Amino acid sequence: MTAFLAGLPGPLVLLVAALLLIPESGLAIGFFLPGTTVLFALGFAAHAGLVPLWAAMPAAAVGAVLGPQVGYLRGRMRRHVRPRWLDRLPGGLFVRVEDCLLRRPLLSVACGQWLASARMLTPWLAGRLIGWRRFTLANLPSALAWSTGLVGIGYLVGVQVTQQLNLVLTVAGVAVAAVAVGYWLLRRRMSYRCAMMAPETST
Repeated sequence: MTAFLAGLPGPLVLLVAALLLIPESGLAIGFFLPGTTVLFALGFAAHAGLVPLWAAMPAAAVGAVLGPQVGYLRGRMRRHVRPRWLDRLPGGLFVRVEDCLLRRPLLSVACGQWLASARMLTPWLAGRLIGWRRFTLANLPSALAWSTGLVGIGYLVGVQVTQQLNLVLTVAGVAVAAVAVGYWLLRRRMSYRCAMMAPETST
């Protein structure tokens, strides 16, 4: 991601970074396009002099704020439809996020901005469960702090630590996905065994 942004002209870096942040929570593809990586890379781009920091932070903030708004509107407009991508989520994630939103909606929206899986799912679920004003009241300051804060960290630590952080985030994401797949396969195997061991019913 850092190398990709480094090959672009300065103004285009800002535009691309902002646009890359929108799909994570707006289109629910956070597992494939983590926003933290984009923000760290944008911070390094500012550190390397490709873009000024005073421009990088607002660009990140725009993408971070627009993404959840798009996700909220999609959830609002399709609140009676169960999308197919829910079936690809790790087991129990949907139920946990939904339960948190029902019990503590404002806190859940604010905190969800800082967790990749929840950041992807929370806006869509909030569109089905709470009003737009309450969602925006909780999400806006959290999204601003998250985006500008991570850009600032990327700017301060520079390339070496940024690459290490990106590697850690990537390894962690792969590990979580592997655990989720392993758990799903184990449950399928146990269900198959139970079905094989169940006594046959005679007609």
